[in-house]
Amino acid sequence: VKSRQDRLVSKEVKNIQDEIKGSDIEKDKIMMLDVTGKLDREFTGYVANSFAQTYKRPVLVYTINTIDNKEVCNGSGRNYDKFEAIDNLRTFLLDTGDFNKVEGHNSAFGISIDKDKIMTVQNKLNKLLANAEIKDVYHVDYAVSIGRLKPKQVLQVGQFDYMWGNMLDEPLFAITDVKVAIKDIELIGDKQNILRFYSTVQGRDITFIKFMKGKETYEQLTNVGSRGFKKSTGDYIYLDVIGKFKINEWKDKQYAQIEVVDFNKKTQRVIDF
Repeated sequence: VKSRQDRLVSKEVKNIQDEIKGSDIEKDKIMMLDVTGKLDREFTGYVANSFAQTYKRPVLVYTINTIDNKEVCNGSGRNYDKFEAIDNLRTFLLDTGDFNKVEGHNSAFGISIDKDKIMTVQNKLNKLLANAEIKDVYHVDYAVSIGRLKPKQVLQVGQFDYMWGNMLDEPLFAITDVKVAIKDIELIGDKQNILRFYSTVQGRDITFIKFMKGKETYEQLTNVGSRGFKKSTGDYIYLDVIGKFKINEWKDKQYAQIEVVDFNKKTQRVIDF
């Protein structure tokens, strides 16, 4: 039954995305989607969360119902955790004064609003967020240039891996100016879905890994196209990396490893003084 539901939802999600493409909805800083007749209300939270990750912004998904002879929009809202303009989406929506209710957690909740207020609140939200940028913004615990990072520091943090959970978030780090030899970038794993590269710090290698769904990231870093042809020359690239400090154990030895969450490929080297 679950598989059948997933297939049905995936099909409808694809149809909704096709409708969004090229429409004014793509310009909205908070996407408000009417899925009446397309999705059951029970799936609005799932779809709102999926679309928030895809479009990198908060998303409200609702169906229209008639209650006491009035058309009311009921559904779900999900924030995008890297959308810098809004920390508490629930409070942000309540402050507009247009919603009948916004009940739940700060970033995941149920909504209710009269249908005749939809356009008004959408215009209001766009004005309030006129200067908000659609981009990923990470809040890191510490930023350090690769030249100042010691492998032992990665190991010191990595040893507490068992502690991270719902009550204690795993620390996130920004590592800047990471020099990587293109020849050292490789795909590993049975499904070739793990990207691995190295950076030498103080005579020791620190390994970087990134779990992927496809090979696009590999092609982006190596400048190798999907057909295997190299698009440009150059032996090295420079990256700013957002990552987590881990320990890789191999043959009873521990090695510093950084799990890449995201990265920015630089066009040229930038040295921090």
